[in-house]
Amino acid sequence: MTFKEKTFELIGKDKLIFKNLCFYVDLIEENNRLFNLTSFTGDVLWRDGIYQSIVLLNESFKSTSSRKMLDIGAGVGFPSIPFLIYKRDFSLYISESKHKRIVFLETVKDKLLLNITFIPIRIEDYKSDIKFDLITARAVTSLDKLIEISSQVGSINAEYSFLKGPKVFEEQEKAAWLIEELSLKPIISTVQLKLDNDTEQTHYLFKYKKIKNTPFGYPRIWALINSN
Repeated sequence: MTFKEKTFELIGKDKLIFKNLCFYVDLIEENNRLFNLTSFTGDVLWRDGIYQSIVLLNESFKSTSSRKMLDIGAGVGFPSIPFLIYKRDFSLYISESKHKRIVFLETVKDKLLLNITFIPIRIEDYKSDIKFDLITARAVTSLDKLIEISSQVGSINAEYSFLKGPKVFEEQEKAAWLIEELSLKPIISTVQLKLDNDTEQTHYLFKYKKIKNTPFGYPRIWALINSN
């Protein structure tokens, strides 16, 4: 069974949701030939872009209804857009500083009538009073940097879930000083996804809640964050 077919099973064989996911994939494939947006194509795009996004965010956030989600550095929209097409019950904000990706994401928003607001700046520069309930990111940067650049965007009791690879434990150790500074109590959850040859692919979710206001001086400017 292809991951396109597995996605259809995953979403409960909902034909409208599946039609919208197919349209989204077609937009990626079409624009990728022009703008080199992602390395994913074919069934790998369905597996690593669509199927994984829905599974991992469904595992990350048990309740999304009427909440505000922020996806940091979403690229072509992973993991948040497939999940939004599937759920449609939350407001999505996407932080993406690359113009060509914003142009593509605006096309996706308009064609599929999605509830998305774009933040076209680096997230450590975000100063708005609007705070988020759910914060996620995939393959953006190391945990120490990711935790700091997103430290000011979450409301109290906001849920953070970062999709990481097997280096997550090393990254957690490197970020230990910042985790203590921000009074975080992270947990690392594992999610096993079965591949076609009966092997399993392990994914890691680095999750925590924001339980107190961000200390003064955080996040620092990117030049200082990046110099650590």
